[in-house]
Amino acid sequence: MEKIIKGSEEYYPALAGAYKLEGVGEETTILWGGITPIKKVELVPTASTFSLYMTPEREAKVKAAAEPILARGGFDGPKWRTELVHPREDGGVTIYVSPTTYFTHAALRGDRDADGNPLPMHQYVNPMTINTVLRTADGKIPIGVRGGISDQRGLCLMMSGFVDRVVSEDNPSLSKKPSLEETLISESDELDFRGYDFQENYSPSNARVVAVVYGSNHDTTAGIVYDVPLTHKEIFLPNKEKPEHQDLIWLNDNPEDIAEVIRTGGIKGIKAADHMLGVLAKYIREVYLEPILRTK
Repeated sequence: MEKIIKGSEEYYPALAGAYKLEGVGEETTILWGGITPIKKVELVPTASTFSLYMTPEREAKVKAAAEPILARGGFDGPKWRTELVHPREDGGVTIYVSPTTYFTHAALRGDRDADGNPLPMHQYVNPMTINTVLRTADGKIPIGVRGGISDQRGLCLMMSGFVDRVVSEDNPSLSKKPSLEETLISESDELDFRGYDFQENYSPSNARVVAVVYGSNHDTTAGIVYDVPLTHKEIFLPNKEKPEHQDLIWLNDNPEDIAEVIRTGGIKGIKAADHMLGVLAKYIREVYLEPILRTK
C-alpha cells in the first residue's frame, strides 16, 4: 500500500517541476495504482469478514441510526464491502467484495479507538465506490461543489457514488454481480449532457482505471478516467428538486493545475475530498509522468 500523508515529503516530478502532495487526508491510502481498461478491473463477491468486528455495541448503533429513517418511510441501500484488492499479473485488478448496507456504513464510519484515532481499515464497513475523472473535448474536468442533501461537504469528482448491490427479487439472498461499468453509467445522471445520451454512447474502450483509493470517509473508490466528446460548455448540473451538488467548477486538465489542487487541498478555499485528491495524484502520475519516464 502506498500512503499519502498531508505534509509528506513525497514528490511526483511531472512536466513543470516537483509536485508535493499536500492537502490529502491523513487516511488516504493508495491500494493500487496503474492504468488499465475498466474491463480488466473485476469485482468478485466473497464471504464477509466484517462480522468479526460487529460488536453488540456497534449493532445497537446501527439500529439506533436506522430507526428514525425507517420511521419516516426511508429505506436502507444494499452495498458492497471492499474485502481485498488484488493486482493481477495481466495488469488487471481483482477486488473482492462482500454484502453490506448503507445504514451500517453511515452509522459506523466515524468510529474511533479509545484514543480517538481511526480504526484499522479492515474494521470499517468500507463500501466500494467510484470517482470519475471525466475529461471533456476542450480539456476540462468537472468538479462538484457538494451541498444540499449531501452529508459530505466540499469538492468531489463528478459521476461518483456507491457500487450498489442489486438484490434478486426472487431470492433476496442472491445479488447480481457488481460492475464498475454499470456504476459509471448509472452515475452519469449527476450531469446533464443536454441531448447527449451517455448510456447509448458509452464506450468501454474509453474507460480506464488509474487507482483504487481508501479515504477518511472509510470507503474505497476506483478512480476511473473517461473521455466524453463534448466541451465543458455543453455539460451542466441537472435541475433536481434535492440537488447533491450546488455548483460546478471546471478544472483544467493539465498537470500544473491539477497539482496545485493537490498541493492546496482544494480550489478557491473549498477543501476537496481526499478520494478526489488521491485519484488525481495517481492520474497525474499514470497519465502525465509515466509516459515521460518510459521514454528516458
